[in-house]
Amino acid sequence: MTDAVCTGCDSFLYTEDSGPCPNCFPGLERTTTGRNEMAVLEAREYGEAQRALAADPIMVNMAGGLKGVAREELVHEDGGIRYEFMVAAMREYQARGGKVASYGMGDYGKALMLLLDGKAGG
Repeated sequence: MTDAVCTGCDSFLYTEDSGPCPNCFPGLERTTTGRNEMAVLEAREYGEAQRALAADPIMVNMAGGLKGVAREELVHEDGGIRYEFMVAAMREYQARGGKVASYGMGDYGKALMLLLDGKAGG
């Protein structure tokens, strides 16, 4: 990407490494997954939903059942949640009667990883 000015506000200069315009999209951050160097925009609300899920006793119980599972079965080398794990985590949470709202199926796997990595606040 060559340098360009934001067409929304005309005040943000995009460069090769910049993310979304902070003036037009104040809640979005740019991250790079490593796989295919794909840029990912994620609103802060996603992290809030993941932390809320991680605080749910159902999720805490589910994480306890994953303690012996090899990390490679849950995440890719770059830390991205494996699709199969996302789907299984979402279905299991719902089957156990979980009610915390999420923004996508990835939130369930990410919440479990927060718990497994000891990064869930509480």
